[in-house]
Amino acid sequence: MDHEIIETADVILKSTLDLMGLEYALSHEVLADAEDETLHYSIQTEEPGYLIGYHGQTLQDLEFFVNLALFKKRGSWSRVLLNVGEYRQKREAYLTNLAVKTAEKAKYLREPVALSPMTAGERRVIHLALKDDPTVKTESVGEGDKRKVVIRPA
Repeated sequence: MDHEIIETADVILKSTLDLMGLEYALSHEVLADAEDETLHYSIQTEEPGYLIGYHGQTLQDLEFFVNLALFKKRGSWSRVLLNVGEYRQKREAYLTNLAVKTAEKAKYLREPVALSPMTAGERRVIHLALKDDPTVKTESVGEGDKRKVVIRPA
């Protein structure tokens, strides 16, 4: 990833966190896969709930803002992910557990079970958690912020 992208993202994120009046420690790493590179930021603060918000909404909004500001400044999209404490890891573990339990419920009831609406990233965790289970199928249904995963017995 271009060093200029990292510097620009640093300035945007630090300025925003400073304006919020938070004391924080910030670290980053660039992770690459076959398709693209992602700049991951880890934010440590004494007030993680303030940055995370209800079900991660504040964190999601802050991440969107940083990505959009970076695009406006540079003219091209770069992928920036934010994590406060271990929120993302804990949320992913919770969603994986929810997927497994809901799949068991769908198999027991022999009928589809719908989960609450989720973000695209959260739905992806559900789909990946159950992709190797031949006894259930998953699909996303709905539109916009009402989109959710339905787990069906195979």
